[in-house]
Amino acid sequence: MRERYPKFYNDFKCLGGDCSNTCCQGWGVDIDKNTLARYRNVSGPYGAKLKNILSNHKQFFKLGGSCPFLNKDGLCDIQLNLGEGYLCDVCRRFPREEYVYGEYAEHSLSPACIEAANMILENMEFVDKNTDRLVTEYSTFDTKIFPYMYRARDFIFNCIDTMDFDIAVMLIFEFVEYLQGNFRVYSKIDGIIDSFVEKKDSYNKRFTSCITEKMIVKLIRKYISLKMLTPDLRDKLDALLHMIYGGRVKVGDIVGVFERYRDMKFFSNIAKYFVYKYYLRSVYDYAMASRAKLAIYTTLIMILLGVYDMFTLGKIEKGDIAKNLEMVSREIEHNEDSIKKLTKFFAKKSSF
Repeated sequence: MRERYPKFYNDFKCLGGDCSNTCCQGWGVDIDKNTLARYRNVSGPYGAKLKNILSNHKQFFKLGGSCPFLNKDGLCDIQLNLGEGYLCDVCRRFPREEYVYGEYAEHSLSPACIEAANMILENMEFVDKNTDRLVTEYSTFDTKIFPYMYRARDFIFNCIDTMDFDIAVMLIFEFVEYLQGNFRVYSKIDGIIDSFVEKKDSYNKRFTSCITEKMIVKLIRKYISLKMLTPDLRDKLDALLHMIYGGRVKVGDIVGVFERYRDMKFFSNIAKYFVYKYYLRSVYDYAMASRAKLAIYTTLIMILLGVYDMFTLGKIEKGDIAKNLEMVSREIEHNEDSIKKLTKFFAKKSSF
């Protein structure tokens, strides 16, 4: 099997009790059947505690709550008393994520973990490995279009890596729209990609030339409308919206971020992360344009949160960007319904 990892993947270490925002609170974690059976067979005082917690529900904690096994030091009592092998599947894997496409698999770390968020900001390069792993589960997707979407995504990565981010975004939007309208004859896809590769070096249109207050307001409102675990992201976006309505934040301030942070390193790595996670899933639904837009416009939300920080804190720094990325990931990425709504929204030609 061929597998892909971000370069930083194996360097990740949980911060444990030193984490500023533990993953052991705020969402509902279902216990898988095998782990649940093991818990019911644990004897002694600790086994009694497990059975008591699980007597009323099959979740460690519900939305907005904390895990009852989170101790005062911010550590997991189950892991301390029984070992890591007794963690349920969700807790053992988080923030690790995996997406399998037949005999190809991709791995990632969710930036809903602040340590993973910091690593994503620094480097979104990849490592490919051939492994002896056997495929045990197969999902149904279009295997014929897979290599074309893989190549199309590599072109998007190349645009982000080698171009001015402002120009890269505009070319990516043009590319995915054209690809969406002409992908049905698979034999033509390579030619489409080749034509944009040739076009890339002389391309000079800028995304910032298309930014309007109406577009920004509509985008913010769409993200505010999503169901979220906590009010944190909604409150911050709502505060920014009022700053725009009040004339305190103008379109020129948003454009200024692109101009001031010309290399856009942190934001371009965020864009690569979202493209990496979502774009290849178009082999299931053929939503190559809306999935690319989901990645880029969510990055724009990150930039807008940076604008808010600039006006309220006087700066845009890595630590604040990482916290914003953690918040966006927790509130949006881990709600599949929100991802579906955004993908559907960006599929509309009338989106902006």
